[in-house]
Amino acid sequence: VVAFVAFGKVSSPQFLIWLLAVVVLVPGRRGIVATGLLLAACALTRLWFPRTYWELVKEFDPTASWLVLGRDLVLVALFAVLVVRVRAREPEPG
Repeated sequence: VVAFVAFGKVSSPQFLIWLLAVVVLVPGRRGIVATGLLLAACALTRLWFPRTYWELVKEFDPTASWLVLGRDLVLVALFAVLVVRVRAREPEPG
């Protein structure tokens, strides 16, 4: 789900709600980091959506564009945190 939201062609702000169910299932320190990253992504989204959405679409508003880029980078970091957890459980070869 996180990969779909982070790397999908369209990243609707409503998709962040889908991530709530994923993040609350992550235990321990990684869960805390994942929650912080999700909250940061939500905060960055809220700074531009819905208030300046149309300025971003019609006029390519630079501030909103940077906020969207920041949100997307935070989502990629969230994906990385969750992938590291999955890879840590894989047995070592040999």
